[in-house]
Amino acid sequence: MRSKTFVEGIIHNPIVQTFVIFISGGWIILEINEYFIENFGLNEATRNILLIILLSALPVAVFVSWYIGRKQKEKGRPSSINGDKKGRKSMSLKSRKIVFPGVLIIIAIGVTVGFRKISKSRIDRALNSTLPELVEEIKYLGASEGKENWTVYYQAIELRRILRNNSEFHQLWNDITVSLSLNTHPEGAKVYAKPYSKPDTSWYFIGETPLKGFAFPRGLSRIRIERKDFKPQFDVILKRFDREYEADTLHYKLYKESEVPEGMVHITSRLDDQNKFPGLPNFSLSSFWMDSYEVTNKEYKTFVDAGGYGNPSYWKFPFMVEGDTMTFDNAMDVFIDNTGWIGPANWELGEFQTGTGDLPVTGISWYEASAYARFVNKSLPTVFHWSYVSQADAAPEIVKFGNFNNDGPVEKRTYNSMTRFGTYDLPGNVGEWIFNSSGNDRFIVGGNYKEPSYLYSFTLQISPWNRNEITGFRCIRYIDDSLKQQLTRSFDQENRDYTNLQPVSNEKFQVYKELLEYERTELNPTDVLRTITEDWVKEITYVDVPYEDAPLKILTFLPINYKPPYQAILYFPGFDAHYSNSMEDMNVGSRFDFFLKSGRAVIWPVYYSSYGRGRSNIQNLNEWKQSYKNIIIDVQITIDYLQTRKDIDSERIAYYGASWGGCVAPYILATEERFNLGILILFGVSSVEKYRFKEFDQIDYIPHVKIPMLLLGGRFDLDLTFERQQAFYDFLGTPKSDTKWMVYETTHWIPRKDLINESLNWLDKYFGPVNK
Repeated sequence: MRSKTFVEGIIHNPIVQTFVIFISGGWIILEINEYFIENFGLNEATRNILLIILLSALPVAVFVSWYIGRKQKEKGRPSSINGDKKGRKSMSLKSRKIVFPGVLIIIAIGVTVGFRKISKSRIDRALNSTLPELVEEIKYLGASEGKENWTVYYQAIELRRILRNNSEFHQLWNDITVSLSLNTHPEGAKVYAKPYSKPDTSWYFIGETPLKGFAFPRGLSRIRIERKDFKPQFDVILKRFDREYEADTLHYKLYKESEVPEGMVHITSRLDDQNKFPGLPNFSLSSFWMDSYEVTNKEYKTFVDAGGYGNPSYWKFPFMVEGDTMTFDNAMDVFIDNTGWIGPANWELGEFQTGTGDLPVTGISWYEASAYARFVNKSLPTVFHWSYVSQADAAPEIVKFGNFNNDGPVEKRTYNSMTRFGTYDLPGNVGEWIFNSSGNDRFIVGGNYKEPSYLYSFTLQISPWNRNEITGFRCIRYIDDSLKQQLTRSFDQENRDYTNLQPVSNEKFQVYKELLEYERTELNPTDVLRTITEDWVKEITYVDVPYEDAPLKILTFLPINYKPPYQAILYFPGFDAHYSNSMEDMNVGSRFDFFLKSGRAVIWPVYYSSYGRGRSNIQNLNEWKQSYKNIIIDVQITIDYLQTRKDIDSERIAYYGASWGGCVAPYILATEERFNLGILILFGVSSVEKYRFKEFDQIDYIPHVKIPMLLLGGRFDLDLTFERQQAFYDFLGTPKSDTKWMVYETTHWIPRKDLINESLNWLDKYFGPVNK
């Protein structure tokens, strides 16, 4: 009886009831809060805030309950009939006080079970579906991906709410993000970011400086740093997917608008910066100012109007011509426009053409660019300044926003081609003069509007007297010039003596050839896609390769309204294929549509190290050598596959290589004897004394190419120069009667009309007409 009375006392104790109500109600609130965190992205900090509030309120509620109960006891028990009635009401009230906590406990249990069931379902779905899919997805992201990197980042944030304690998720999180710390002077700046390749999207707020250990997405991103009364600072951050990173802190100095030189941006210093151009050493850089855009015609006109061409104080460097020094007056006689007036080569009567004032100035020599820089109290950038700002490691994404393969230069702000620290138009538009020299030549960088995008990552050497329509410049201003002497040094790179080349013996070449052979296995072709357009049919087929588990993808384009078997052209693209991360860039466009319209089939394998298939670092000699071996095997396997198709004429297979495809042609055509003719546009031998790895020197392979060859090149090609083309032609093993070398008054491009006519005539000559 006493036990029963004790239990009832506990149950009816107002303090116990208050405690149960508070705990049950708090538990329900926390469960609901957790549900909103997991399902609707509620800030996880609310969990801690609620816990603090509940724990703080609990002793207050218990005290209030104790105090009220004590006051009721002090009044004593009621007597009389009225007391009996009040007692009955009191018992009824006590019952209700018992029921209410009980209901809350039941609700808390129900909410917990329900939400936990939902949560378990979400966890199971995340573990068995979402997580594996995300792990698989990041395998196919390019090292410098600038769009999908943020897509998987957002997905991972959603997944983190569900799997925050899962070890597999933590590994994925580390594969998708890096720890980013960022400081500014002064502090208190807001930091925003967005995907590089989606510049029109909204900025994502990261936090305020100093920023410590923020989980930032890998790949390529744009950032914006702003603080009241200061000029916004921009940058491009690259954290590649294929590298491990130690904890790093970025530092930025913010300036007020009045402190920034007009049209320039501040470039933060960098210690032990890795130079991105092969063959050149690394140097640290002090901070400096750089023109945000290229110098325009209108800006250059101020130099002309101020008598800059007549003032020797601006022309600091000697005018060198084949080792001799030209006088100032004689040099000025060279720097004239179309009408003989002083000024850039493409001006008239000392004026730029109407409507071109905001276009970058071109038609100027290195000497003129240097003189203008001195006129405005600036300098030409060195290759190290330019390399640091260009973020060339991210070229596959950055070049998508540059002005390449176009009809002409464009005005500033036309393309959203931001590079580091808020510079623009480094990729394409016009090539840019660099201070450094190599022998008697000077460097130009960045590529240009007329030529392929892969030139963005190349340094080219041309005469400082060159005044072409595709080269301009921008300037820098030193803040600390203590390293200037080191940075402006000359790099005398050894040029090849094309008149004294000696291929290896036939016996040694056979050894090279055997190293590139592979043991033929079953192809196991699988057709995965077939689409039909107005002019052709596109098929994608997977075949097995012996050097990796992933299959080789072969794109076959078949003409419409022509009868099989088709003459076949195997296409090998330019170096932009190596920089691309996706097969989405494998568009026919004007690359080879004329072959299809003429009734021929075109075959385009996804060669190793191209379009995201197989990652190969060009700076790593072993990786690059292996990729070349894999490429040659890809070609041989593709020919094996073509010979299994009844709709392909295996006796009429041509090789069609452009630029990179022109340079690797000797390896392919000297080792694969099933090609019947070749067409190369933009070609040449290596410009260094011995190639990067001795068994891949074109000179050793070119004499063993015997099939009819059509060669198309540009006389003023800055990369595959006329001399390099000449050496290719001279060493070619094909009889001269079956060789045709056409030279056009162009740089690294061929006029489309001539490309079409010469290519189709060559095919007609050796393969005959197609079956209409």
